[in-house]
Amino acid sequence: MAKQSNQKAKLLYLQKFLMEETDAAHGITIAELVEKLAAVGIAAERKSLYDDVEVLRGMGLDIETVRERANSYKLVSRVLKPQDVVKAGKALKETGTAGANGIIEALCSLLSKYDAEAVKAELAAAKPKRADKTTKAAAAEAQQAEPVNTEAAEAVELKCAAELKDAVMAYLGASAKIVKEKGSNVTIGGQTVCDEAFYMQLIKWGSGVKLMEPAAHRKEFVKYCKKIISQYK
Repeated sequence: MAKQSNQKAKLLYLQKFLMEETDAAHGITIAELVEKLAAVGIAAERKSLYDDVEVLRGMGLDIETVRERANSYKLVSRVLKPQDVVKAGKALKETGTAGANGIIEALCSLLSKYDAEAVKAELAAAKPKRADKTTKAAAAEAQQAEPVNTEAAEAVELKCAAELKDAVMAYLGASAKIVKEKGSNVTIGGQTVCDEAFYMQLIKWGSGVKLMEPAAHRKEFVKYCKKIISQYK
């Protein structure tokens, strides 16, 4: 019987399940991993998963085995700790950073689902500090960067949430034009220099803005984000 084409993705899915479903207080059994893999179309034998866990350990993942009637496994150390995400989330909200919720969501994805829920609950319960005039001005400046008008500018398309429409239009300046509006999303075309400053602005906007075109810079942006994340591994 031929192996399924997605067998090569098994290790990636195992890492994903360990990151999402386990932490120092919660484990997952081999039987549960078999079920989760089956749900994404990957058939796995229990014996092979023991070997796969060892491979992940060899790659540097801190996986602990809890020996009981049905052994379980848990990822006990991570790139970020919950308290780090709480501190970062509070700082983002207090400074009025555009796209703060999207950045917090991305940081929570590096935690287990249990820690992520606890972090979001703590941030939701935290009382925001009153922003002074300086803070408000900084937030407005971050949301409306000066338009770019140089020979190095390229045509871009940005898909954004309706609440960020004005910020994106201001960033692209006179070149900005609405390409399409659908529901709560707006696609805006314009010209800008696709450099590191532009990528940083995309990060500030978070999940509220997505670079649609040009495709080449989409790939560059992904590499840029991975490079930043790799510094915290």
